[in-house]
Formats: sequence, structure tokens, C-alpha cells
Amino acid sequence: MTWKVDRDQKNNAQSLVEFEFVDFPGHVIGHFSNDLIEYLKKKGEPEVVIEIEITSDVFGDVIGHSDSDIAGYDGNASTFSYFGIIGDPPVSPFE
Repeated sequence: MTWKVDRDQKNNAQSLVEFEFVDFPGHVIGHFSNDLIEYLKKKGEPEVVIEIEITSDVFGDVIGHSDSDIAGYDGNASTFSYFGIIGDPPVSPFE
């Protein structure tokens, strides 16, 4: 995933870092965490690996997800996180 920081977006004084799927442009995961941002800046990589655990119902439909690892970061990932879509991407990473 690629990542970018938006210091104008805040939650409890924590700035936003937004990750976008490389293979699924337009699908993003956002986290509000100054510590995570500093970790990513020190790492210095424009693309990072995020492991995601997906929860499906009995019919195979995705009902939730959580980030189990963000580029090896071992702190508290964020005060608040979200999944979002920018525009109208044709394919979802959760299909």
C-alpha cells in the first residue's frame, strides 16, 4: 500500500495517515496516529505491507476487517480508523 499524511485531518489531536491499495486504486484505509506517522517517516518507504484480517459471514460476504500488522509497527495503530472508497473503482480488494 502507498501512504500519505494529511495533517489537516485530525482526531483527538492525532493526524491522519491514509493507505491506498496499490492493486486496487481508490480503496483506502485511514488511521489517526502521530506515532504511526513518525514510524512510517523513519522507515522511509513509499510503499508498505499491511496484513489485513477479513471476517466473512456464512455466505462468504465480507462483514468486517482489521489490520493485524502495519509495516511492522508495534505500537497502538490509531485512535480511530476507517475503510473508504475514492471515486468509483471497478474492483474491490474484498471480493
